[in-house]
Amino acid sequence: MVKVIIGHTLIREVKTPLDLFLFFRILKRTFVLLTILTFKMPKNYNFNEYLTKLKIYYSKHKSIPNFEKVCNIVWLKSKSGVSRLFNKLVELNYLSKEGNKYLPSSKFLSLPLYESIRAWFPTPGTDEVKEDLDINSFLVSNYYSTYLLKVKGDSMNLAWIIEGDIIVVDKSLKPKDGDIVVAMVDGEFTLKYYKKDPESKKFKLIPANPNYPEIVWKEEIIIFWVVISQFRSYINSV
Repeated sequence: MVKVIIGHTLIREVKTPLDLFLFFRILKRTFVLLTILTFKMPKNYNFNEYLTKLKIYYSKHKSIPNFEKVCNIVWLKSKSGVSRLFNKLVELNYLSKEGNKYLPSSKFLSLPLYESIRAWFPTPGTDEVKEDLDINSFLVSNYYSTYLLKVKGDSMNLAWIIEGDIIVVDKSLKPKDGDIVVAMVDGEFTLKYYKKDPESKKFKLIPANPNYPEIVWKEEIIIFWVVISQFRSYINSV
């Protein structure tokens, strides 16, 4: 007869090999059950690493992957683990849930903004992240009155606005002296500075290129949009 003792407690008296086999079988099932009940995330769980992998997937596919795909992306072994991960993402406002679908929030789409720029690529731990920046929110103030326009021509080159750039314009803003605006002149759109002449006190549309003439203000000139920002890609073209 064999006595199985854990600590100072007698757990079971094993009299036969069959009893011993059954005991270890029960013990194994108990261990598995306790593991499932106490499981939250793997020991090597790294939330930021999982979040980064999901962001990379979204940037390529423009969708949040289903639970089965997430298991392969972040190397979680079970869908229950993925469910806990997604619940955490919802809790922290990285995702929102509509029915059975998970949608990215502006926080999910944000990028790390570093305190300063250096001559090498920033790496976590060596450079301080000031905050996460959502580019869309940074560029757009009034969503329903904001549009994107692609620049043609070189009349604003000295303002660092070149052909192919994308300008962000807001229709709700009233132009002020010194603003860059999109105006309609003689039936055509033009991109120019909106400036007041100090002598005549009249407004002019002034190019940022000496090869183009100034446009004296006329009643038929219409200001459509005020430029609030611009961007360009050195890799992709629109």
